[in-house]
Amino acid sequence: MDADQDSSRQAIAASNLTAEAVNALSSDAYGDISFDELPVLKNLLKVFFSDQPWTAHHETQLADLVGDVGGYWTHTLSNGATLQHGMVDGRYLLSISGGEAEQHGLFNRLFTGPIVPEATPNPRHIRFPLGGAPGPSVFYQRGDEDLDPRIERLFEDPEVTDVLVAPDFVAVGLTRAELWESSIDRLLEEVTTAFQVRGEAPESDAPTRDELVSANDASIASGRLSS
Repeated sequence: MDADQDSSRQAIAASNLTAEAVNALSSDAYGDISFDELPVLKNLLKVFFSDQPWTAHHETQLADLVGDVGGYWTHTLSNGATLQHGMVDGRYLLSISGGEAEQHGLFNRLFTGPIVPEATPNPRHIRFPLGGAPGPSVFYQRGDEDLDPRIERLFEDPEVTDVLVAPDFVAVGLTRAELWESSIDRLLEEVTTAFQVRGEAPESDAPTRDELVSANDASIASGRLSS
């Protein structure tokens, strides 16, 4: 619906600030939600604070569920995002703007191994530098056949959606950005073990990085894949 809001929503998930945002919303307006309706509210907020699409249907669902809360509130979250919600033209509206993905829990720490993970513009993806010279890359996604065994091992994690392999890095995408908090150590170990030979990318007939630029740009826009 709104590209700027989508970026802010994703930043909250990437910064692990969903609980902070939900607590602010609940203290203002959600006290009268019935016990039976709480799972619906939880699922809607889970979609809002993620990289999943937030549609007009979701917006209407939330407005109908919350009803008339009799006020309007503004909160500044820890990453600088402005969270606003309340009655607008007689209807409940939730919105967010600004803020950046901090991912402080992931990257503001000491990695002692040979590979130090790096953030990417898409919070669902993390880059693992391998060293070596840059070169053509190979893109894999779940469901591809005849995979390199090293890639197959990465896809054994059910949350891994895609992998981009080049001589100097491996980039891995998960279904949701917030899953990296519990997955990064495991996948870092897997990448380190599988790609310990520097400068070697798996052989494949899959498209190279250049051939995938247009597809990746379209994927970023649709919230599905990027590198």
